[in-house]
Amino acid sequence: MAMFYSRYNTTFFLKALGMLLMTYIVIVFSTRVVGILSQRQMLAAMAVLVAAGLAVNGNMLFSIEGANLSNEYAAAGKALKEARSARIKACTAIEDDSFYRVSEAQTKYLNYCASAALGVNSVSYFSSTMNGLILEFDRLMGNGRSCMVYHCDFNNRTMLNALACVKYYGALNDEQAEFMLPYGYALYDEVQMDDYDYAIFQTEDTLPLAYSYDAVMSTEEMLEHPVEERQELMMKNAVIDSDVQLENTYDDSNSVVSGYEVEPTDVIYKDTVLEGDTLKVLKDGTVTFTVDPVPNAEMYILFKGNVKSTLNKDSITLGVTNALGEYPYELYQDNHIYYLDIDKNMINFGYHENGIDQLTIRFDDDCEIRIEDFAIYCQPMDDFEAELQSLKAAVLENITMENDSIRGTISADKNKLLVFSIPYQNGWTAWVDGKKADLIKTNIMYTGLEIGPGEHEIELHYEMPGVKY
Repeated sequence: MAMFYSRYNTTFFLKALGMLLMTYIVIVFSTRVVGILSQRQMLAAMAVLVAAGLAVNGNMLFSIEGANLSNEYAAAGKALKEARSARIKACTAIEDDSFYRVSEAQTKYLNYCASAALGVNSVSYFSSTMNGLILEFDRLMGNGRSCMVYHCDFNNRTMLNALACVKYYGALNDEQAEFMLPYGYALYDEVQMDDYDYAIFQTEDTLPLAYSYDAVMSTEEMLEHPVEERQELMMKNAVIDSDVQLENTYDDSNSVVSGYEVEPTDVIYKDTVLEGDTLKVLKDGTVTFTVDPVPNAEMYILFKGNVKSTLNKDSITLGVTNALGEYPYELYQDNHIYYLDIDKNMINFGYHENGIDQLTIRFDDDCEIRIEDFAIYCQPMDDFEAELQSLKAAVLENITMENDSIRGTISADKNKLLVFSIPYQNGWTAWVDGKKADLIKTNIMYTGLEIGPGEHEIELHYEMPGVKY
């Protein structure tokens, strides 16, 4: 289905679609115009075409000479066994009756769905039926830790974690935690597993299942701002499509942000060749930016364009490095079967209370990038606490959750747009004080609901479309 979404298609899908359409046109032309084929012969040719297409597609995807995807399959029972023994298993020790989500400093590829097997509310999962709005959110927010079939995490970005109700954060060791720990987290517990030690961190600087906004901004207004400013805008304003008719009135949108691009004081290139405005990087080549330290801030390197493999590989692995360590960051190429077209990748170098003065990208593969496509962005956290408290001024309380329903109460002193950190999709129905209410797609992928001043009882019920209970 990905071929029908222009932002998410790959060269693989486009070539397959092109060949299919050309063959279909030739068969129809031969029947309807030239008259070479009868109606029955055309239908037979169509059947042969479908069978041949399936055979060729299967060979391209699963043969050793092709993509060899069958090599990625696990033996029977192995996947579930690995999921149930994944590192995030340590988070089952958390004692907390409230709704929360968990993220990790670094999630292993084979364990993206471990949370489902273990009953942990993680932000990581793997699904071939992934909600397209989650993909759209990651694309518009510059989060490359996602692709066509999985969502790994929010790249340790404090604001995106907060909006997703990430309250707990897991790390394999102190060094990993120190490098990747977002703003506001403190040690909650250390869990000794069979062959590793696991540290769990907790923050109060997050949001509950449903929080509320006073101000509203249209998606079109948000898109006028560069990718790097959007997470901060979303802390101040609920983002909705411009064609949504709101019943209530809200405060004017706040488009002032504190983040800014940083001009490096020095750039050091290693194992690279500069040709015009294009930087050609050899395997294990590095680019190191020296900057003036900014305290109490997250630091990012932005890739405004796409890093291109010079060896025609379908992905490039980066080593994201600062004084505290290194972690891998994978960039899919447009010939990768799961490629997600992101206009600008925001690669997080972490939160630093006292600031950092060097940011290094190490390239595991030969590649090239235009010099002008590099940028450094600083996201101060000075206003984060105030923005968070504003969203927590009216939240859903007394929450009860069942398999297909959520109930709770809320007290508001003015018109509010209540936002559930639940992906927006068909099947959800809402009631406010016993009256059916419209749900609104909010913040690109979340679910919103209008409420007025006063005490309210809220209920959400889910029924899978097309299935009668």
